[in-house]
Amino acid sequence: MATIGGHRASTAAESPALRMGSALMAVAGLASIGYAVIFFVRNFTGLIYLATAILVVGAALALKPLLTKRGGEGA
Repeated sequence: MATIGGHRASTAAESPALRMGSALMAVAGLASIGYAVIFFVRNFTGLIYLATAILVVGAALALKPLLTKRGGEGA
């Protein structure tokens, strides 16, 4: 931007509406990033519990024939 006498020339690009719109877009961008972080944390910590449950059930099913062979009561 050209300056004359140490003052900035006023243009339509420096309007208060443009500043407000820019601030609103910045807040919306930060909110989107925050939402994405929360989304990934909640989804991927849930998968850990799901995988653990599958392993426990799978182990119980795999051990059932061994327990019944020994004469113990199976699950």
